[in-house]
Amino acid sequence: DTRCDAIMIGRTASYNPWIFRQIDEYVRTGSYCVPPDLERYQMMKTYYFMLEEHGEADAIGKMKQFATYFTHGVRNGSKLRAEIYRAQEISRILEIVDAFFHHQFNELPECAEVA
Repeated sequence: DTRCDAIMIGRTASYNPWIFRQIDEYVRTGSYCVPPDLERYQMMKTYYFMLEEHGEADAIGKMKQFATYFTHGVRNGSKLRAEIYRAQEISRILEIVDAFFHHQFNELPECAEVA
């Protein structure tokens, strides 16, 4: 018993939408899973299509920001970020993300557990 009355999550939920699932899992089991690359890829694509509706100029900046959050912890994520930062069109960002993750999928772990 930690005698903790509450926790503050704040911006963590913006770049780790799995935080609530991870907290629940940790409370129940004492450990939690880090989202696999496939989930990160799916989230990036979902975000891409949501942003696409708001105009290219805003979408490019937001996708670059979002990519920063979602690629930390991804194997070779720094290479992906560098390519995304150089992109000038939102469609090019999607191409880069698709190519990167399709290359990664042959070696994806099911779950990376953290205790």
